[in-house]
Amino acid sequence: NPDVVIFAGAGFLHETWEMDEERKEYLGILSVCLENCFAVKVAKFIYFSSTDVYGDASGELTEESPLQPVTLKGMLHAEGEHMVEMYGHRSGMQTTILRCGAVYDYICDPEKGDILDDMTAIVHELTEIDIAEQKYLQPVHVSDVADAISRVVLVEKPGVYNLCNSKVSRKSELMELLARRLYRDVTVSVTEGNKEFNCSARKF
Repeated sequence: NPDVVIFAGAGFLHETWEMDEERKEYLGILSVCLENCFAVKVAKFIYFSSTDVYGDASGELTEESPLQPVTLKGMLHAEGEHMVEMYGHRSGMQTTILRCGAVYDYICDPEKGDILDDMTAIVHELTEIDIAEQKYLQPVHVSDVADAISRVVLVEKPGVYNLCNSKVSRKSELMELLARRLYRDVTVSVTEGNKEFNCSARKF
């Protein structure tokens, strides 16, 4: 029997979630996974959530901030967190929830659909990019995610943790930087802005 089970779900890296067949089955698959863990007495369960659970909140966000999801990705992850915590209380299984910012790596693959893939596709396709609403991001590299998993497995500190870059970046600035790196002559404009936020993470 496994000592540790990690649940990310299909399409975890995708920046945007749509209500396709995988999303319709997401919570059901999570429930089956938790039931099986309960049956074989798994010691640790690590659940990958998302900072989308905070919705459009602004200001300093901590793990104690209220969950106010507005996107499908945020709502499904908020429901998933509740299920994981419920099974943890019921079974005594040690549970850890990692609320990830936008996860990326440096290998561009449109099928992977992470934030870097999405922005690269847009920069290649358009010369004028209009961002309807300014978005603030704290992207985290996949190697940092792997490091976080290692620490969770080794350290006996279950709980909820934000997993994101300490630096807050504007999406428009990242688009402009990416365009320069790809030698693309692109104009980026923002139609409407929103409030800035900063996700802080407790140590573990």
